[in-house]
Amino acid sequence: MTRKICVLCVFLFWAVLAARADDDDKVVPGEVVVRFVADADVAAFIARWRVEYGTEILDRIPSRPIYLIRVFEGDEEEFVDDIEFDPAVEWAEPNYTGRDTNPDPGTQSIFVASTSGAYQRQIALSIIHADPARSSATGHGVVVAVIDSGLDATHPVFLGRIEPGGWNFLIGTDDFRDIGDGLDTNGNGLIDEAVGHGTLVAGLIVRVAPEVRILPLKALDADGMTSTFRMVQAMYYAMDRGVRLMNISMGTTQETMLVDFALMDARAEGVLIVSSAGNEDTSSPVRFPSARPELGVVGVAATDDTDRRAWFSNYGEHVALSAPGVAITSTTPDGGYGRADGTSFAAPLVTGVAALYWSADPAQPASTVRNRLLQQSINIDALNPGYERELGTGRLDALLVVRGVTFQRSQP
Repeated sequence: MTRKICVLCVFLFWAVLAARADDDDKVVPGEVVVRFVADADVAAFIARWRVEYGTEILDRIPSRPIYLIRVFEGDEEEFVDDIEFDPAVEWAEPNYTGRDTNPDPGTQSIFVASTSGAYQRQIALSIIHADPARSSATGHGVVVAVIDSGLDATHPVFLGRIEPGGWNFLIGTDDFRDIGDGLDTNGNGLIDEAVGHGTLVAGLIVRVAPEVRILPLKALDADGMTSTFRMVQAMYYAMDRGVRLMNISMGTTQETMLVDFALMDARAEGVLIVSSAGNEDTSSPVRFPSARPELGVVGVAATDDTDRRAWFSNYGEHVALSAPGVAITSTTPDGGYGRADGTSFAAPLVTGVAALYWSADPAQPASTVRNRLLQQSINIDALNPGYERELGTGRLDALLVVRGVTFQRSQP
């Protein structure tokens, strides 16, 4: 039965990968992101271009002069060109699509049902020495923003672990539940295939760092699609609340000013971002934000139980670190447990270890935490001929990262 499931997964991978290949770099129809200069008269700008392009404000990032503007569909690029020299505009670009970075066809459709015991005792945790590391730290005092498909906060694993303020950026409410909408928004013939993605990710962070608190930020729809504006909107929301650690298991292949500016702001504010590298078995195109090591992002590739590159994992010199990402067991909606593959699930193992280190030594800057993760890893180049220096500095090891730090126990 297991073999049949695996064969089916591989078949679905290639069938749906072809169907979803065109998702990358697409412009969201009728949407443009505009960053205005300080003290710009945004209302006057909208009025100035309304006749020609039908401009109206769809949304904004309150703490920054960044707006999502509606224009006539098909006019996105032309509008960006036309407003280049408008005195109110600092820069503008289309709102691009992004998606989760799981092996297709997503998450829920390739779940293999699992158990609480498998979640607790899985081999990936032994490989990274997660449990011994908890003698030095537990994640206490650290809040992690999980920018994803939402979260099933009723799952027993998350009781007492949810930070107030979770938000759904798709509909603009505090309903961040990890549920389906019954729609095939990406046109791949599957409905709600990404439901559970965020719950899986968050469950792994909590498993590694049991006293961490999760801030659920829903920016990924039930089919695993997002936009650069929604993703960045969630990043700024977390930053504005003082969150210093984020997990982003999604990305876009489009290099955008919006994402880069958000990453620069995050670095300036002492935020560490961990992001999955993607699962197209390629080094190009890269996915952002994972492919921005120069801006402090920890881009994570996936390995198997033998420390070899997972067959689906992206790779390249932009990758910062590797972690187990094959047959990973975590929490699923409705109180369950499931097993899935992907760099989406390698990244939260890294995030969890970052939370351990920060809880033990909260005064350290993000750059020190990042350097610790990378420098205290296990070199796996010899096990991966042909991929030397393309799987980061090595494979994550939690015990090496936290070794020597002073444990700050939680207070009753």
